[in-house]
Amino acid sequence: MFNYAAQNLNCKLVILHYGLNVVGHETGDYSWYLNPFRKVIQKIKKTYPNATIVLASVGDKSFNYGKQYHTEPDIPLFVGMQVKLAKEENIVFWNMYKAMGGYDSMKRWVEDQPKRAAKDYTHLNHEGAKEIANLFYSWLMDEYNKFLEKKIEVVSKQQINIQNQTL
Repeated sequence: MFNYAAQNLNCKLVILHYGLNVVGHETGDYSWYLNPFRKVIQKIKKTYPNATIVLASVGDKSFNYGKQYHTEPDIPLFVGMQVKLAKEENIVFWNMYKAMGGYDSMKRWVEDQPKRAAKDYTHLNHEGAKEIANLFYSWLMDEYNKFLEKKIEVVSKQQINIQNQTL
């Protein structure tokens, strides 16, 4: 399927978002996950050299501490690993954890009205998925508009330089 897509699609954007179920309680070391994930990114970059790759981080996930739910301690660690990987591979990063509200946001998403996450304090429900989609889309369009503004600015400067050279 991957090879078919590479040969038949003019792919310009690849969005990667997975890893939440990998995050365990106080696992701490995810190097076993990092290296295979890096290889996936490198394969995508090689297959689609003109595509922009966006790595969307994991969102919040809660852990039950007695009778209280709080952010799983490894979530910020895992997000940090994803940030580092995105920088090292020179790909775009979107922080879903931050977009949700950061620490203890999953608890709010489960307990607030309307509910946006399941009572497992891990997975989004339909309302939450719609909200994340809207947050991501708004971010993506903002970033695209910034890109267009920079591109227009560069073209304008080039035109001014050409005009100055002809004078």
